[in-house]
Amino acid sequence: MKRLSAMTAVTTLFFCSVQAWPQAANLPAAYAAAEASAVQAGKNLGLFQAVRRGDPAAVEKALDSGAQVDAWDGSFFPTPDGTPIEYNEYFCGPRSGQIEDILIKHGANLTRQDGYGQNVLTLASAVGCAPAVSVLVSNPVIKVHINDLAKAGTALDYATAPLERDKLARSPDATSLERLEYLSPESKAAQEKTAAILKASGAKSKSEFSPEDYAEAEAHFQKDYCPDTRSSR
Repeated sequence: MKRLSAMTAVTTLFFCSVQAWPQAANLPAAYAAAEASAVQAGKNLGLFQAVRRGDPAAVEKALDSGAQVDAWDGSFFPTPDGTPIEYNEYFCGPRSGQIEDILIKHGANLTRQDGYGQNVLTLASAVGCAPAVSVLVSNPVIKVHINDLAKAGTALDYATAPLERDKLARSPDATSLERLEYLSPESKAAQEKTAAILKASGAKSKSEFSPEDYAEAEAHFQKDYCPDTRSSR
């Protein structure tokens, strides 16, 4: 009887294994999908890093290279998740307005609600990111007196309430640097500037709402705003 060569034996064993375990035939496709996912994750990470650094040119380059404008980062601290536009607002810097404009130009979602019910305008208002708010109020998608999902308040309510980062800075988990940065007079001045921009754009607080305002806000909310089920908040 003719003996099989080592290569023939290995090949025969491989095909027998594939027949015994059909899923093995899909391994090349699975590896390719995993590799593509890793490449995309790397591009998205580059976008988040560029936003965090406040570098408009790097943000533009990352998006042009294939980063997803509404990519999701579950490690967003101190809140557990976020998109690039939310990063830009929370980690507000001198060029946040320019970065906000770039992200919007590339199709950033402006009507997404997070698990706390905040949209991009209420988030930017809450942290006193005046450059981002200035860009947002000029966008026709944004309604300056839309409530958040939980109907706790409008953007103006958030801007005139105690600064979100002020509360975070006073928490037991805050670092010395966060306390120094977030409790600074500059942060409070930024909040006042944010409120002024909103008022100039016709924003109202909930206490100023007429029945017509409530009806308009509710209709706009039902039409355009919906919670994002990815959020764990």
